[in-house]
Amino acid sequence: MSRSAGVVFAAIVMVCLVGSLAAPIISAPRVYYATASDGLFLKAVARAHPRFGTPANTIAIQGSIQGSIASPLVFTQVWLFIAPGLLLQRITTRRPEPGMIEVAVAALQEALAGDADAAPAVAASPA
Repeated sequence: MSRSAGVVFAAIVMVCLVGSLAAPIISAPRVYYATASDGLFLKAVARAHPRFGTPANTIAIQGSIQGSIASPLVFTQVWLFIAPGLLLQRITTRRPEPGMIEVAVAALQEALAGDADAAPAVAASPA
């Protein structure tokens, strides 16, 4: 593999890694903020940004944690994190057998029938 191909591949891996860090970076600060707001964590963490109302301190904390976890990893270590998810995806996306399709269709029909029974009637508006 040429050097430029290696650089491109490394850049793609970094984009994927940063993308995989997005969910914890977005959700975890809210948990820290709520915990601190309840008095169960550091009070400094419970402060919201004065202009935007976001938990800026907790976002910085979580970003630092995620960055420190991701920065020393090499590709083989990253692969160990990614491989179980890819394997699970492969297992769960195989072509279904005909019996599986029949069960899925029956379950869908049952769910739709239940929704139709539970849906409130919409009155026609006078024209």
